[in-house]
Amino acid sequence: MDGALSIGWTTPQSSVTLASSVNPAAGGAPISLTATVTGPHFTDRTPTGTVSFTANGQALGTVDVDFSGRATLTDLALPTGTSSIQATYHGDAVYAASTSDPLDEQIVQPLQALTLSAAVLPFAPQIVGQSSPAQTLTATNTGAQPVGFTSVQAAGAGYETSANTCQGPLAPGLSCTVQVSFIPTGPGPVSGAITLTDDAGSQTVTLTGSGITAATPVVTAVNPPAGYTTGGTVVTISGNNLDNASSVTFGGTPATAVRCTPTSCTATSPAAATFGVTHIQVTTPAGSSPLTLADRFAYLPHG
Repeated sequence: MDGALSIGWTTPQSSVTLASSVNPAAGGAPISLTATVTGPHFTDRTPTGTVSFTANGQALGTVDVDFSGRATLTDLALPTGTSSIQATYHGDAVYAASTSDPLDEQIVQPLQALTLSAAVLPFAPQIVGQSSPAQTLTATNTGAQPVGFTSVQAAGAGYETSANTCQGPLAPGLSCTVQVSFIPTGPGPVSGAITLTDDAGSQTVTLTGSGITAATPVVTAVNPPAGYTTGGTVVTISGNNLDNASSVTFGGTPATAVRCTPTSCTATSPAAATFGVTHIQVTTPAGSSPLTLADRFAYLPHG
């Protein structure tokens, strides 16, 4: 023997325990997965590094291990059925990598569930006393049993339902609609809500809008006053009450790239079939600008 001392070192093995926040869980409800990483009993160092989570072999995400040796993946949505979940710890300078035993997470379809197409229905500024275009709210039965409706009610000054097909029992997988209109009773912002009450509970959608007393738009000048029939001319339109414009037209044909302030609009002229003089008209919730000499635009033959 030469007197040399040989010392062997084996990387301590880690272990991973996997738990779910709720199992079984209702479809659509978020769940959290927590992996707890530990080392052998003879070590007092908490594992560090990362943990990756998979469901049926597909990646769900990777999370850092915290000071207590836990890694939690939150706000997770899984498909209906059973998913085989595993957590893999990737090891660190002290501990070897390891993988948890599979956890079968069960996601069950709720017996009764209603899903709405929107949480908020925003309405454009509307002239006081005039009805807005109706907006449509769609309700879909995402449960396993029919849903019966008790009531559909709109609340808030000026909000009302103009059509409603959510009345009888709604079979699983089918949808119904409610149309909501806004007729402001005065100027300023107006908040409201529409509430659907049914066998699955009640769901509320926020309604937002504002009443305005804007005057009719007026066009006082256009620059440049002419462009080719091929279109594409960027025109500045000067005037008053031009904000909230819903359209700018050249001889009845909509312009593109419309941007408006209270005193001016920019718009790109559309193509025209023939050359000649036409009118530019701005339309807002208060109406359309009257046709005058100031809003004339000449289409020129190209080339």
